[in-house]
Amino acid sequence: MAQSLINVGTVADDNTGDTLRLAFQKVNSNETELFTRVSPVNLVLVALGTSTASSQEPTALDDPIQIEYGAGFGTPSSPIELLSDGTVIFHDDFNGFVTFQIQFGRSGSCGTSKLFFRSLVDLDDGNGFSIQAGASLYSTAINSGVNIPESLTLALVATAGFRFKQELIRDGSGANDGGIFRVDPNTSTIDPPITPAPSATILFFKSLAG
Repeated sequence: MAQSLINVGTVADDNTGDTLRLAFQKVNSNETELFTRVSPVNLVLVALGTSTASSQEPTALDDPIQIEYGAGFGTPSSPIELLSDGTVIFHDDFNGFVTFQIQFGRSGSCGTSKLFFRSLVDLDDGNGFSIQAGASLYSTAINSGVNIPESLTLALVATAGFRFKQELIRDGSGANDGGIFRVDPNTSTIDPPITPAPSATILFFKSLAG
């Protein structure tokens, strides 16, 4: 819907602008449009992937690894296809949000690990994964066994053929240790049982309004 502009006249009190009633009708109309667009109740989860790996860790400084989200889902005929290596392929146009949930941590060594998580896109233009999408997530890991959960949401507009992946990097200015880790509960007496917190989850949301 186009924005409804209030006619304020040419000069003050010249009686050529909108009446108070009409002006506030336009205000209500504009606010309703904005509320409908941004209201979280209009978002629906359309797909998700969850890693079952106990950890995902680079093997060297400044040497990225690709994040995986489990066995994957979809086929080339599906709107969204997630490959087992973590690559996302959009076979239809997508206009929505992608949320990542990850668990930074480390398993040993000493010093401070500096970890970066980022998204790369392939626009299907022959240049490969040449563009970073959105901001990076950054975390420092100092103590072994301490996990730091982080979440990042990207607004994403993709056309058919668009590919998308995430990388984890140990920055060269930190210790060569750390990654993302699954956290398993220590108790088996809770009913229903507590499920593990995965190392990485990816969720796709679209608006019910289209």
